Amino acid sequence: MEGSAYLLELVAALAYLAVGGRLLGRARQSGEAPERLLGSYFVFTGASYAIYALPLLLERPEILTPLFFTGRVVYAVGIVPLVLFMRRVFHPGETWAACLVWACALCLFAGLAVSALTGDVEGMALSNPWFWVEWVGYTAPFGWVAIDSLRSFSSASRRARIGLCDAVVVHRYLLWAGFGALQVACSLALVAMYSSVAEERLIAAWADAVVGGLEIASLAVLWFVFLPPVAYRRWLGGGARASQSPLGT
Repeated sequence: MEGSAYLLELVAALAYLAVGGRLLGRARQSGEAPERLLGSYFVFTGASYAIYALPLLLERPEILTPLFFTGRVVYAVGIVPLVLFMRRVFHPGETWAACLVWACALCLFAGLAVSALTGDVEGMALSNPWFWVEWVGYTAPFGWVAIDSLRSFSSASRRARIGLCDAVVVHRYLLWAGFGALQVACSLALVAMYSSVAEERLIAAWADAVVGGLEIASLAVLWFVFLPPVAYRRWLGGGARASQSPLGT
């Protein structure tokens, strides 16, 4: 991976850790499980990105493979509270949602374990069927995020038209859906990146740029979701106070 990509990983790590820490701090005060689950997802994601960046920061390329695997494991652990959050907030008590949580977790950890045991420790071999099992495990949750958040955006928009929902909350659903869609796009771009590694033994500049661009866009969306600027809030709702829950639910 190029130096610029590692720098972006480090920036993303700090951003995710900041958002996660904010949510976990709020969860300690409120005792609310959704904030704790979503905060845990961001903290684990930030930690995984930091681990990916360590080999370059430490100038120790020989530890790249074990740290890359460690980063994959930490990221997979982080996906679990994300899908638990989606179930608890959007589909509490629904059996199919519980089954989807278990299916994602099984895909993630089965894919990780079998890939490593068969020699694909970094998880980049597209010819390995277990790569795709793991890929589904970390891509499907963001499809879920995008679909359910769009549905909630539609419902909240109708309530907002009669004054029953804050404009910031309405747009927060839309932005959260956008984050999910961007993460799905990033997973697709990673496939193209890994394909270039298999064919050329290096990361193609265009693939690096696409993945980096999607990550930057994702971070920008998170900024508006969790730290909306005052000017943005005023533009949406005349300075109306936003809900204090993670997604205004």
